[in-house]
Amino acid sequence: LSALQPGEANAIVIAGMGVHTMLDILVGKSEATTTPIESLQSEYIFLQPTNSRPQHLIILYDGLQKDLGWELCDEKVAFVGGRWYISSYFRRNDDYNRDSIGLYRFPGHYLLDNEIFDNYVRHHLEWLKQVVEKGPLAEEDTRWIKHILSLTNKNEWKMLAAWYNDEDTATE
Repeated sequence: LSALQPGEANAIVIAGMGVHTMLDILVGKSEATTTPIESLQSEYIFLQPTNSRPQHLIILYDGLQKDLGWELCDEKVAFVGGRWYISSYFRRNDDYNRDSIGLYRFPGHYLLDNEIFDNYVRHHLEWLKQVVEKGPLAEEDTRWIKHILSLTNKNEWKMLAAWYNDEDTATE
């Protein structure tokens, strides 16, 4: 983003790379007081990471929503070539208050009634069940499962996650 001048790009689109690389581009790696995305003064970010594991999406969503105050506005999901892709659209929120995370939205917030996302959740709950048999889950995966369990209208997901208990949480 360093090649662009402030105000030169109203929207940023990043696709086809991992979550950590996306965050490095948007937030930067230096100790600068202003992140690259803040310096650019863009209004919108459109992202489609290659890694759709709940853990990775939560890292991305945390970085944008909690750390920088961007608001999740929409999502799309696709299953192509045996891989899940969740595309996300964020808008700058100039009224963001770091002490109030009431606007935080988990991955899938706009996809709860989407059949492809339903299959995504089923797949990842089954996959995480296998992961926990080998060791503790990442904290982000645990947060995602707790969120899935909190959705009152998704009883089938709750049944699929019946194997989960809080002792499956990884230490930080």
